[in-house]
Amino acid sequence: MQMNFNTSIKLIVLAYFVGFIYGTVVPSNKIYANNSIPQDKETTALPEICSLKKHEVSDAYQLQGLQMQCSTLSGDLVFQNYIDPMINLGNIKIIQGSLTVEESSSLVRIEAPQLQEVGHDFKLKRLTSLTSIYMENLSTVDTILWKVLPILSTAQLGPSLKKTTKIIISDTSLTSFDGCHNLKNLSILNLNNNRFMEEITCNVESVSEQLSIAANARDVEISLKELQWANNITIRESAKIELPKLESVKNSMEFIDNYFSTLKIPNLETIGGTLGLLENRNLKTIDINNLTDVSGGIMISKNSQLKSINFFSKLQQIGGAIQFDGTIDKVEFPKLKLVKGSVSIISDSDDLDCSQWTSPKNGVSIIRGGKITCSSLKKETNISLNENGEILDSDEVEKVKDDVEGRDSKSLQPSNSASSKKANKTSSKSKTANAALSNTPFSSWSLGLILTIPLLLS
Repeated sequence: MQMNFNTSIKLIVLAYFVGFIYGTVVPSNKIYANNSIPQDKETTALPEICSLKKHEVSDAYQLQGLQMQCSTLSGDLVFQNYIDPMINLGNIKIIQGSLTVEESSSLVRIEAPQLQEVGHDFKLKRLTSLTSIYMENLSTVDTILWKVLPILSTAQLGPSLKKTTKIIISDTSLTSFDGCHNLKNLSILNLNNNRFMEEITCNVESVSEQLSIAANARDVEISLKELQWANNITIRESAKIELPKLESVKNSMEFIDNYFSTLKIPNLETIGGTLGLLENRNLKTIDINNLTDVSGGIMISKNSQLKSINFFSKLQQIGGAIQFDGTIDKVEFPKLKLVKGSVSIISDSDDLDCSQWTSPKNGVSIIRGGKITCSSLKKETNISLNENGEILDSDEVEKVKDDVEGRDSKSLQPSNSASSKKANKTSSKSKTANAALSNTPFSSWSLGLILTIPLLLS
């Protein structure tokens, strides 16, 4: 009996020791939910087929075998010259590399019902028959790059997309884009040549490299209501743009060939590059009155309905040149202190007053770029300046409409400058001579005959 008891004690001690060595004993002072015992996190080794650096799939049979064995792929998944009409990723949840589908003319549909993550790029290129994409559970992808998908009309990435850095979508038949509801930051947002895209909505707050929206549907409406900061902005051929919270643009901001009549960016304070408003044929009203500093130049050109440039009420400094042209009646910069570049204002209006530029107070201009040109239908003034804004030379040219043989022409008469005094004297002599001739009783042919008689007699 004693023997059995001792044996039992030895077995218990041995069991405890072994358990201690392998970490299976739970100390009595720790309580775990559901009586579970915590286990160390270990990376489960993937099957060899799932661990390849690159998986190349050419047909549905090959894809079925892969998705049945792998929920995670450690490398890239590539479909090139895929021969079947449908791609279904089935059980695949994670692709740690890139997902690429290209040059597959038979492909009509892509489904990935369980796909949650693509570690690098999601590329679709030159898929001429693709009509639809369904990836409702995709939440993370580094780059979305879709190009030349001419009949793609449906793309459901779902509301779960929360992390991506670049979105580039070009040459599709998508009618709308709302793929960044939950995205706060992007490096690139580029939507171009989607000819049926009529609505673009994105809640992104910052775009660190490029924001470009161009050549989509003629009546596309763009809503970027949460955008506060961007590296640069280019908006082309749109019917409406909303930027109510935008405060700063690091480089340039351009609106070119748009169809909207109103542009309001009420909270914009600084532009680090050039501001361009070009060929916006319906643009009449602009509100960027909170803008204080433009480090580059300002170009406002060929906006045929824009008559007054009176939306820079707080602008104090322009780091580059000013170039305005169009039917401009009024130019106002009430707080402007310095323009580091030159100024060129060319207007087809009779009402433009150039004096604020050409007749500076105390003879010193705020322009430091060496030259001012201001022209209306009445006159053109050119001024040369030194680097301190002091006037070196000026030339003013009056524009007069003459009726010559039933047609209007413009003759230029220099006046009011040191450089044009000689021209004025010559002009005065010419006028006197012409007046003397015109007051004689002879007609012009009679005068010619008299002048030629001595020649005939000789």
